[in-house]
Amino acid sequence: MINNFSMREKWSHFLKGEDVGQMVSPLCDDWGLDIPYYWPHDDPDPFPPGSANHGLSQQMAMAGICGWEPTFLAAVPFCVEK
Repeated sequence: MINNFSMREKWSHFLKGEDVGQMVSPLCDDWGLDIPYYWPHDDPDPFPPGSANHGLSQQMAMAGICGWEPTFLAAVPFCVEK
């Protein structure tokens, strides 16, 4: 199956139970690029350099450059306890 889904659209369709074709998401314990950081996707970079969660964008960039669908193993503080 060939589709033109963005990374976000592909995961959204997959999580709805739709057939999006083959998805490859390796489990890695070390995320890093050996090239200077750049955002390879059509969607805007959600966590650009300087963001507290820039590591997530680095994971998504590496996945896009290497040709797989990103999954996330990093903990992100989505809520702040008061």
